[in-house]
Amino acid sequence: MSRNYKNDLFFAMPLRVPEVITVQTHPSVQVPLHTRAFELALQTARRLLARRGRLVRLVLHASRQLARHEVALAQVGGELHTLLRLVQAWMRREYRVIPWCSLLYGVAALAYFVNPFDLLPDALLGLGLVDDVAVIAAVARAIRTDLDRFRLWEAARYHKGAQRP
Repeated sequence: MSRNYKNDLFFAMPLRVPEVITVQTHPSVQVPLHTRAFELALQTARRLLARRGRLVRLVLHASRQLARHEVALAQVGGELHTLLRLVQAWMRREYRVIPWCSLLYGVAALAYFVNPFDLLPDALLGLGLVDDVAVIAAVARAIRTDLDRFRLWEAARYHKGAQRP
């Protein structure tokens, strides 16, 4: 072994192949979209779910963008609010009942929503949010049962907290 043994050991070590996360779809979840832009959003969502700090920033950015475009997003505003609350509850480890694929699609929809350079750039006045609305609606439709289950959990939790003196 040479004097620079650290380098010798480093180069002798086998390279680690990064783990590929495959999504097993739940029987109740249908894959919402097969566009290249949404595939990129899914990849981003996988990375975001591994790093809590980045997920917090995503939720904050999506909340701000939703507040800025509340009128244009009226069709999916309720679903988007629910999705944001669900991801926040998951981050706080309060709500963990959601299947991984549903959480992944939800975070991917948020990532697609905040990305200004998606299928239709958000800079196009009047048209920029059309694709965002379509993606959010498709994801909300695909994970409807999980969103409804979260709303029931929220209502029960609120009702339980309201009864305390």
